[in-house]
Amino acid sequence: MDASIDELLARGEKRIGPPVLTALASDDPDEKPFLLEALAAAAALFLFEYFCGAYLDGLGLGEAAERHGRASRKLLARLRGGRGKAPTSEEKRHLAEGIEEIRRAPASEVAPEQAEAAVRDVLIESGVGRARAEDLARDIATLVVPEHDG
Repeated sequence: MDASIDELLARGEKRIGPPVLTALASDDPDEKPFLLEALAAAAALFLFEYFCGAYLDGLGLGEAAERHGRASRKLLARLRGGRGKAPTSEEKRHLAEGIEEIRRAPASEVAPEQAEAAVRDVLIESGVGRARAEDLARDIATLVVPEHDG
Protein backbone atom coordinates (compact mmCIF):
# COMPACT_ATOMS: atom_id res chain seq x y z
CA MET A 1 0.00 0.00 0.00
CA ASP A 2 2.60 2.61 1.03
CA ALA A 3 4.84 1.85 -1.95
CA SER A 4 2.04 2.57 -4.42
CA ILE A 5 1.04 5.74 -2.54
CA ASP A 6 4.68 6.84 -2.42
CA GLU A 7 4.90 6.32 -6.18
CA LEU A 8 1.61 8.17 -6.74
CA LEU A 9 2.79 11.11 -4.62
CA ALA A 10 6.17 11.20 -6.38
CA ARG A 11 4.45 11.30 -9.76
CA GLY A 12 2.16 14.06 -8.54
CA GLU A 13 5.09 16.08 -7.18
CA LYS A 14 6.80 16.00 -10.58
CA ARG A 15 3.71 17.40 -12.26
CA ILE A 16 3.09 20.20 -9.78
CA GLY A 17 6.14 22.41 -10.24
CA PRO A 18 7.26 25.59 -8.43
CA PRO A 19 4.49 27.98 -9.63
CA VAL A 20 1.73 25.71 -8.31
CA LEU A 21 3.66 25.08 -5.09
CA THR A 22 4.00 28.81 -4.52
CA ALA A 23 0.30 29.41 -5.22
CA LEU A 24 -0.79 26.69 -2.78
CA ALA A 25 1.78 27.45 -0.08
CA SER A 26 0.86 31.10 0.32
CA ASP A 27 -2.31 33.12 0.05
CA ASP A 28 -0.17 36.29 -0.18
CA PRO A 29 0.64 36.86 -3.87
CA ASP A 30 3.70 38.94 -2.96
CA GLU A 31 5.23 36.26 -0.76
CA LYS A 32 7.59 33.84 -2.49
CA PRO A 33 8.41 31.17 0.10
CA PHE A 34 11.36 28.89 -0.39
CA LEU A 35 9.82 25.52 -1.20
CA LEU A 36 11.49 22.31 -0.16
CA GLU A 37 10.76 18.84 -1.42
CA ALA A 38 8.54 18.31 1.61
CA LEU A 39 6.29 21.09 0.35
CA ALA A 40 6.00 19.35 -3.00
CA ALA A 41 4.94 16.13 -1.29
CA ALA A 42 2.49 18.00 0.93
CA ALA A 43 1.01 19.82 -2.07
CA ALA A 44 0.62 16.55 -3.98
CA LEU A 45 -1.06 14.97 -0.96
CA PHE A 46 -3.43 17.95 -0.69
CA LEU A 47 -4.43 17.74 -4.37
CA PHE A 48 -4.99 13.98 -4.25
CA GLU A 49 -7.06 14.28 -1.04
CA TYR A 50 -9.06 17.13 -2.56
CA PHE A 51 -9.70 15.04 -5.67
CA CYS A 52 -10.80 12.08 -3.53
CA GLY A 53 -13.23 14.20 -1.53
CA ALA A 54 -14.84 15.64 -4.66
CA TYR A 55 -14.95 12.27 -6.42
CA LEU A 56 -16.54 10.50 -3.45
CA ASP A 57 -19.03 13.36 -3.19
CA GLY A 58 -19.89 12.80 -6.87
CA LEU A 59 -20.59 9.17 -6.04
CA GLY A 60 -22.98 10.27 -3.28
CA LEU A 61 -20.72 8.97 -0.51
CA GLY A 62 -21.12 11.99 1.76
CA GLU A 63 -19.41 10.66 4.87
CA ALA A 64 -16.31 9.48 2.98
CA ALA A 65 -16.27 12.70 0.94
CA GLU A 66 -16.37 14.78 4.11
CA ARG A 67 -13.47 12.81 5.67
CA HIS A 68 -11.28 13.54 2.65
CA GLY A 69 -12.54 17.10 2.47
CA ARG A 70 -11.53 17.68 6.11
CA ALA A 71 -8.13 16.11 5.44
CA SER A 72 -7.56 18.32 2.39
CA ARG A 73 -8.56 21.51 4.28
CA LYS A 74 -6.16 20.59 7.07
CA LEU A 75 -3.36 19.98 4.54
CA LEU A 76 -3.99 23.28 2.75
CA ALA A 77 -3.95 25.18 6.05
CA ARG A 78 -0.64 23.50 6.89
CA LEU A 79 0.79 24.42 3.48
CA ARG A 80 -0.34 28.02 3.73
CA GLY A 81 0.91 28.24 7.27
CA GLY A 82 4.42 27.45 6.07
CA ARG A 83 4.36 24.10 7.84
CA GLY A 84 4.77 21.88 4.81
CA LYS A 85 6.22 18.55 5.78
CA ALA A 86 6.50 15.18 4.15
CA PRO A 87 3.29 13.16 4.38
CA THR A 88 3.05 10.91 7.42
CA SER A 89 2.30 7.21 7.14
CA GLU A 90 -1.16 7.93 8.57
CA GLU A 91 -1.83 10.56 5.87
CA LYS A 92 -0.65 8.16 3.18
CA ARG A 93 -2.88 5.41 4.60
CA HIS A 94 -5.86 7.76 4.57
CA LEU A 95 -5.21 8.71 0.94
CA ALA A 96 -4.74 5.03 -0.02
CA GLU A 97 -8.13 4.22 1.53
CA GLY A 98 -9.80 6.98 -0.47
CA ILE A 99 -8.21 5.89 -3.73
CA GLU A 100 -9.12 2.27 -3.03
CA GLU A 101 -12.73 3.28 -2.38
CA ILE A 102 -12.81 5.21 -5.67
CA ARG A 103 -11.32 2.34 -7.65
CA ARG A 104 -13.79 -0.17 -6.13
CA ALA A 105 -16.82 2.00 -6.88
CA PRO A 106 -18.99 1.40 -9.92
CA ALA A 107 -18.03 3.45 -12.96
CA SER A 108 -19.39 6.98 -12.91
CA GLU A 109 -19.51 9.64 -15.61
CA VAL A 110 -20.18 12.45 -13.16
CA ALA A 111 -17.72 11.80 -10.33
CA PRO A 112 -14.44 12.02 -12.30
CA GLU A 113 -15.52 15.19 -14.08
CA GLN A 114 -16.70 16.75 -10.81
CA ALA A 115 -13.46 15.89 -9.05
CA GLU A 116 -11.27 17.13 -11.89
CA ALA A 117 -13.23 20.40 -12.00
CA ALA A 118 -12.90 20.80 -8.24
CA VAL A 119 -9.11 20.41 -8.39
CA ARG A 120 -8.91 22.82 -11.35
CA ASP A 121 -11.02 25.38 -9.50
CA VAL A 122 -9.03 25.23 -6.24
CA LEU A 123 -5.82 25.69 -8.23
CA ILE A 124 -7.25 28.68 -10.09
CA GLU A 125 -8.54 30.18 -6.83
CA SER A 126 -5.00 29.78 -5.45
CA GLY A 127 -3.54 31.78 -8.32
CA VAL A 128 -2.50 29.07 -10.76
CA GLY A 129 -3.15 29.96 -14.41
CA ARG A 130 -6.17 28.30 -16.03
CA ALA A 131 -4.24 26.24 -18.60
CA ARG A 132 -1.79 24.90 -15.99
CA ALA A 133 -4.64 24.23 -13.55
CA GLU A 134 -6.55 22.27 -16.21
CA ASP A 135 -3.48 20.23 -17.14
CA LEU A 136 -2.63 19.44 -13.53
CA ALA A 137 -6.23 18.57 -12.63
CA ARG A 138 -6.32 16.18 -15.60
CA ASP A 139 -3.02 14.63 -14.48
CA ILE A 140 -4.32 14.13 -10.93
CA ALA A 141 -7.51 12.54 -12.28
CA THR A 142 -5.56 10.20 -14.56
CA LEU A 143 -3.20 9.15 -11.78
CA VAL A 144 -6.07 8.29 -9.42
CA VAL A 145 -8.40 6.82 -12.05
CA PRO A 146 -6.15 5.64 -14.89
CA GLU A 147 -9.07 4.93 -17.23
CA HIS A 148 -10.17 8.57 -16.92
CA ASP A 149 -8.95 10.45 -19.98
CA GLY A 150 -10.13 13.94 -19.03
